[in-house]
Amino acid sequence: MGAGENIVNPALVAALQTLTPTHDPFLKSLEAYAAEHRVPILQPESAQLLELLTAMKKPKHVLEIGTAIGYSAVRMAIAMGEGKITTIEKSPEMLELAKTTFENAKTNVVFEQLEGDAAEVLKHLKPSDLYDLVFIDAAKSHYKTYFDLVTPMLAPGALVISDNVLFRGLIADDQPVDKRFKTIAKNLKAYLAYLMAHEDFITSLVPIGDGFAVSLSRK
Repeated sequence: MGAGENIVNPALVAALQTLTPTHDPFLKSLEAYAAEHRVPILQPESAQLLELLTAMKKPKHVLEIGTAIGYSAVRMAIAMGEGKITTIEKSPEMLELAKTTFENAKTNVVFEQLEGDAAEVLKHLKPSDLYDLVFIDAAKSHYKTYFDLVTPMLAPGALVISDNVLFRGLIADDQPVDKRFKTIAKNLKAYLAYLMAHEDFITSLVPIGDGFAVSLSRK
C-alpha cells in the first residue's frame, strides 16, 4: 500500500498526483531514479506543498533533517531562489548521491551537507544564522528529539515542517499495526500531541501524501 492510501481515498490520491505533474526535466530524472531504486522521496502532492510553503516563507537559511538523494532540498531551493540549505544525512551512499544532485541542480542556493546521525549532529550544531525553515524527514521515532534540539536555533516566525506524521494512517486508534511499526506509530502519535499542545507553536496537520505537520513559531 502506497503512502497516503490510508489517509486519503486512493482515487483522490491518484487524481491529486495527476493534477500535480513534474515539468522540470531535472526533477523528473530524480523521481525516475527514486522509483527505480526504491528510494523514498516526497509524493508529488507533498513536494508541491513543500515548495509552496517555502515560496511563501522565502527563507534565507533552511535546515533539512534527512537528505536522501537531495530531491526535497532541490524542491525547496527552487522556491527559495537564493540562500543556504544545510542538510543532514547519515548514509554515505545517500550523501554521495545528494552531492551529485546538488552539483547538477540549477540554483543559486548554497548546499551544506553534514554527515551523521541527526540527533548527534544537532547536539553539536552551531549555525552561523538561525533557521527560517526546518524540514524533518528522517527516523520517525526521533521526531520529538529533533524538534526539541532545533527549537533554540529557530529564527522568529520560523516554520518547522514534519513529513510522514500520519504514517500510512497507522497512528489512528482503530488501525491494526504490524509489530514492526508499533513503536514508530506510538512515537509519532505522541509527537503530534506534543506539537498541538506546544505553547510556542501553532501547528496544523495536513492529510496529504503521508501527512505533513506544519508548525509556526510564535516567537
